[in-house]
Amino acid sequence: SEYEDRWFTANKVHKYAGIGSIALAIVAGLAPKEYDGLHEQAAEGALALGVVAVGTGLAFHYDDLSASNVTSNPDNTHALLTTLGVLGYAIAVDKGGEGGHAGAGIAGAALMLYGIKMTW
Repeated sequence: SEYEDRWFTANKVHKYAGIGSIALAIVAGLAPKEYDGLHEQAAEGALALGVVAVGTGLAFHYDDLSASNVTSNPDNTHALLTTLGVLGYAIAVDKGGEGGHAGAGIAGAALMLYGIKMTW
């Protein structure tokens, strides 16, 4: 019989949560900055999907990480950059409308994007 790829796997959840997180971060950056509007909701969604992406990555790809070659293992770098990206999202969401939250959000999105790009 012909091989059929499963449509729902842990790896696909990990992958699409990360991509979705980036997409929502971009929406948050482009949306009008109004209280309780699309900007805030997209930012919170980006954070939620980022947490799902990092959580599923650590849960299902922990065996790809290596303590012996921390800096030369691309999986370690991917995990570090994307975790820092989610931390940037969390700082931006926590600061809300306060000054400096845009920088944290943009840095988080850039780290997520670069971390994801490393694996492609």
